[in-house]
Amino acid sequence: MKISRIKEIKNIGTFAKFENGGSFGFEKLTFIYGLNTYGKTTLADIFQSLKLHNPSLIINRKTIPEIAISQKAEVSAKETDDGSEKIIKFENSNWIDNTIANDLEVFGTDFIHNNVFTGLLIERKNRENFTNFILGDQGVKLAESIKEKKKVLGDKKRDLRNYTPVFVKNFTNKEIEEFVNYDISKLNKDDLDSELIRSKSLLQKEKDRLKEPTKITNMDEPKSFGSIDVDYMDIINTINNLLDKDYQEIKKESIDMLDKHISNNFSDVDGAKNWIQRGLKYCLDKEKGKCPFCSQNLNNVKDLIDLYDSYFDKAYTDFIDEVVTGLDININTLKNRNLNNYSVVQSALLKANLYKDLIITKEYQSYLQKLISNLSHLKEDELQEEKFRIVESFENKISSKIKIPYEKIEKLDPSDFKKNLDEYKINLEECRDIVDSILTAIKEFKKQYSNVVSIIDAIKGLESDIQDLEFKKARFEQNDECVAYKKLISEIEKLETGEEGIKNLEEKLQKDQTDFLSDYFGKINNLFVKFGSKNFTLIKEEDSSGHLPVYSLKVQFHNKPISNDKLCNVFSESDRRALALSIFFAKLELKDKQEQNKTVIILDDPITSFDDNRTTNSINYFKEVLGKSSQMIILTHYTHFIKRFCEITKKDSITTKFLKIEQNEYSSYLENITREELIINDYEKIFMKIYNFINKKTSENIKADLRPFLENLYFPTIFSKKIHDDNVDCSNLETIIDGLFSDYEEVKNKFHEFRNTLNPDSHLFTSNNIEDVRNFAKEMFEYIYSLSIVGSRK
Repeated sequence: MKISRIKEIKNIGTFAKFENGGSFGFEKLTFIYGLNTYGKTTLADIFQSLKLHNPSLIINRKTIPEIAISQKAEVSAKETDDGSEKIIKFENSNWIDNTIANDLEVFGTDFIHNNVFTGLLIERKNRENFTNFILGDQGVKLAESIKEKKKVLGDKKRDLRNYTPVFVKNFTNKEIEEFVNYDISKLNKDDLDSELIRSKSLLQKEKDRLKEPTKITNMDEPKSFGSIDVDYMDIINTINNLLDKDYQEIKKESIDMLDKHISNNFSDVDGAKNWIQRGLKYCLDKEKGKCPFCSQNLNNVKDLIDLYDSYFDKAYTDFIDEVVTGLDININTLKNRNLNNYSVVQSALLKANLYKDLIITKEYQSYLQKLISNLSHLKEDELQEEKFRIVESFENKISSKIKIPYEKIEKLDPSDFKKNLDEYKINLEECRDIVDSILTAIKEFKKQYSNVVSIIDAIKGLESDIQDLEFKKARFEQNDECVAYKKLISEIEKLETGEEGIKNLEEKLQKDQTDFLSDYFGKINNLFVKFGSKNFTLIKEEDSSGHLPVYSLKVQFHNKPISNDKLCNVFSESDRRALALSIFFAKLELKDKQEQNKTVIILDDPITSFDDNRTTNSINYFKEVLGKSSQMIILTHYTHFIKRFCEITKKDSITTKFLKIEQNEYSSYLENITREELIINDYEKIFMKIYNFINKKTSENIKADLRPFLENLYFPTIFSKKIHDDNVDCSNLETIIDGLFSDYEEVKNKFHEFRNTLNPDSHLFTSNNIEDVRNFAKEMFEYIYSLSIVGSRK
């Protein structure tokens, strides 16, 4: 990538409003010439800000006096592959789409001050910046990351004490770790509070009981249930079976005749058969007997009596007795059999609860909870009510059965009742088993009170339990602090040994930089010699006392070490500049070929203090580097440097662009300039200015240039030999003319005429008539360049 142009700069340094830079395209080699204060440093800062992606370098350079427009810069960069241009903008105090930062390398006065010397000394800040520079972007990021992580690590370790939960503030690290990592997912604050209160109360009671252990051993205990009798189903099934019985031996014709008789003679049809059966018992002698109710002779109803006998024979009578008696006995048994196990279980629970605060084992507490739960589900009253409903239904069916004993009565379906009764029985059996377990636990508990030592052990156990509960309660209540502490510990561990932790980064930095630094310092020494500094040796020095290794230069002169405070005695200004250039270009030389080919090099007055020998060597080296790089942009206010560069590279086919920083009353700006305009001498420069004015190529008034041109440039240049040979007095224009043309009266008079016209009080120079000035200048130029006496005496 290359910088193709600076399209716009507003409110940055001297560039208050430069907005037409789109036509000033940059080339592979671009010179930007500017006088001091014109804005060269401003451009260097813009490039440096672009390189570092650091807006502050621009934000801090607003135009003075302040102007009411936002800071803005727009740079166009060209892709070397496809030639497409991309716009990089600085606006809203930030760089946008800065795609060239990684390809830029910027050298200037700030580079020297930051990376080499502050004044005449190499300070800690210089060494740190030097380290950052030579390590390269990746190495700097790695080193800065280590530095920042170590600083953060130190801060976090200092903060760790403040983050330690109060409960374990003065504990060991192991105890703190155990506390903060304790799992509280199954803890409940209310449970902990109540358990803690209960345990403390129990502890006090245990201490009190230690004085009177017999009170514990004499405490009442629940009673075991023994056998459980809750079986109603045999009675219910018996009643159902009796209801289902019928009498099949009665002959059908007897039944039909009896039914007809009853229908014709009885008003209570339903009860007639029972009534007849009971009455038949009193007819002891059916042949001679009389009716037990009316004393009538029964001979006349013998057939009817026979019918009764046929119907109500002995087998039938026995059947009736069995059914009626069985129903009566079983229904009364069902009525009178009640459930009374709830009170038994409740009594057992009440006595078991006496030990609730004494036997604090989870197992015993679980027994109590289970017994309470089972008791709540026993539902004995509901079962009793259901039994009463069954009795009522049975009584209705029995009444019907007694009226017609020989017929079946529909059975009652007891399946729902049986299901509930089975559940009740199972629940009751579980209660019995729980009570037995409670009794066993109570007996085991009481054993310890037969021995005082066991009570003391129990007290110690309670004290340990209380300590554990207080631990859990504190852990629960201080969970936020624990979370923060664990987070901080995790961050510390990550900083120290994580994948991107300090340990791994230091190992990587050490591995990456060992070979690189050896090559780098070798390059510095070679370049230092190339840039004209002899008899010096530059040695790598490392300081690991800070958060990251810091590298610096140890200087030897004629193999003797030079202390930092003595460098000013052996380093000239040229040596300092040469060292800075060596440091700068050594990094470029160690880039791989592909990276070098993409590099855009910005040099701000690179050889300001160099003598001719150093200058020539440096330019030759710059030319060599340019051939390996994408682009080189040189900012300078020395025209002789540009001239020398052009002379040395004259035979090379380097596409070069020349730009000049100019100023008007509002702003600095760039404009195109030719190579010749930059490298011509003062004589040629003023000559071309007047010449272009005469020929209307420019409108810049040159009336103030005409007299100085004659006095200081034309005569000293054109008549230099005559001035030297005749020892002409050059103190003013008049003596120069008199001395040069003493033998040429006509010529002398003409020059004096020019001189008088050029005097400040001349009408020509007190008016603003530009055409008068142009006509005079034309006349003067035509005359002075038509003389045939130049340089010789006639």
